[in-house]
Amino acid sequence: MTLLDERALFNHVLMDYVMSRCIPPALAKRYLYEIRYLNKNRAYYAVGFKTDKDSYSYALRSKLFKGWLGVSAIRTIPVAGSDEIDLFEGFFDFLSYLTMSLFVRPVCTTIILNSTTNLKQALATLEGAKRINCFFDNDTAGRAAYGNLQAVGFPVKDRSSLYATYNDLNEVIQQKSL
Repeated sequence: MTLLDERALFNHVLMDYVMSRCIPPALAKRYLYEIRYLNKNRAYYAVGFKTDKDSYSYALRSKLFKGWLGVSAIRTIPVAGSDEIDLFEGFFDFLSYLTMSLFVRPVCTTIILNSTTNLKQALATLEGAKRINCFFDNDTAGRAAYGNLQAVGFPVKDRSSLYATYNDLNEVIQQKSL
């Protein structure tokens, strides 16, 4: 896949998709981009969430597609003076947390894994944290990621109990909006 264009999130189809996930447009526009890309000589567009890897790597989502442009990577949002880290499995969970808490930006350093398979990329940043709040999915991969951090001795707190009857934070706000 090749990046054609990164622009402010404006496309009505993508905005409808984001709003179907119950993310307010103003919050979405703060963190997400409209990404146009080429795949097998066809042009596509998706919502893009920038990663730490390089300026051309994004987690991509649309109603019909979930994938990557560039390489799969985490996103770190540092907060100066923070000794606590909020750790999210996906960017819609991160945006859902901000929506639920009525914040527009994180209050502590935040890492979005974009997949539990990216957990190793976050380990260096997790070192030295006094507490790591884990907002993982209530599934096998989420429990395994939490267990791996716990086994290594990180000061983790499982926050999935806050949404125990749901798979993830985004599902909570989607169900509550019905």
